Amino acid sequence: MRKSERSAAKGELLLRCHLCPHLCELRKGDFGRCGVRQNMDGAIRLPFAGHVATIALDPIEKKPLYHYMPGHQVLSLGFLGCNLACRFCQNWTISQSVKEAPSSPPKALSALELVGLLDQYAATGCVGVAYTYSEPVVWYEYLMELGTAVKEAGYHNILVTNGFINARPWKDLLGVIDAVNVDVKGFTEAFYQDVCDGSLEPVVRNVEAAVTAGLHVEVTYLVIPGGTDDPATFLAFAKWLRSLDPNIALHLNRYYPNYRMSVPPTPKKTLLKLKEKAMQELNNVYLGNIWVPGASDSYCSNCGQRLVRREGYRTQNEGLTALGNCKRCKTESGIILRRNPRKGER
Repeated sequence: MRKSERSAAKGELLLRCHLCPHLCELRKGDFGRCGVRQNMDGAIRLPFAGHVATIALDPIEKKPLYHYMPGHQVLSLGFLGCNLACRFCQNWTISQSVKEAPSSPPKALSALELVGLLDQYAATGCVGVAYTYSEPVVWYEYLMELGTAVKEAGYHNILVTNGFINARPWKDLLGVIDAVNVDVKGFTEAFYQDVCDGSLEPVVRNVEAAVTAGLHVEVTYLVIPGGTDDPATFLAFAKWLRSLDPNIALHLNRYYPNYRMSVPPTPKKTLLKLKEKAMQELNNVYLGNIWVPGASDSYCSNCGQRLVRREGYRTQNEGLTALGNCKRCKTESGIILRRNPRKGER
């Protein structure tokens, strides 16, 4: 990060954080909008580095990733703080509370300890780490340290992110990441600015960069009544994804009231309507946060054969070959079935 800039108004030496598009200017001791990056002794530092808020063993489908090693588990790490302030945040107790009263998270975790945990859980089908729950990218330096160690140990790095980060650190981060799910909050600048305190353009750019870099990319879109459910805007969103890859997995999640938003939950009929609209452009569209029989299953885009059956986070391979092709017509599904990379299958 670049060093410092001086406030013309007060002549006070400030530090500007160049990690995300907010470009926070921080006086000594100040935290950025994320609540975790601080001006400490003339440098941007992470005073809580080496700590995580949550550690859990999860099905990979929970991230959600449906096309990346289905049926396996990942060790999920949750972090405090976030560089957005979405009014509907479901994880606000760890993403937003730190901004009001920063305090050190309870669990210390070094890169060596993380690899040790992965070795411990490998026999259970754990294939790597998912950086998730809140916003991992604001812990960029710590994330790079962990991700590098995980990669060198032969495990997979999975990033679940809002994608709101500047281009250069994003490019470096993608060098250690294997799969990413980007939560696109909406598809207008107005929604990002008014509801999320952010901007759409950097997110669009970063999704495109991840696809271009060859990472496995899936996208989540929360359908909020009166916010992100406009059919014309949503169709433009689906067409944009198609321009990147018609096989990209899109997860349409049902909204429930939370944090500072009290709009009633998304009607089931709205989700079904948008799924149908998206399927005109994309081959793989799934519903989340709601149970609709078959709406989470994967089907062959060519012959319609069911490839993977899902009930909650339980999966059953019904129609895939070992290479991830349809058993019936041999069409490539785009679903990655690689096993533990420590066994030479990376």
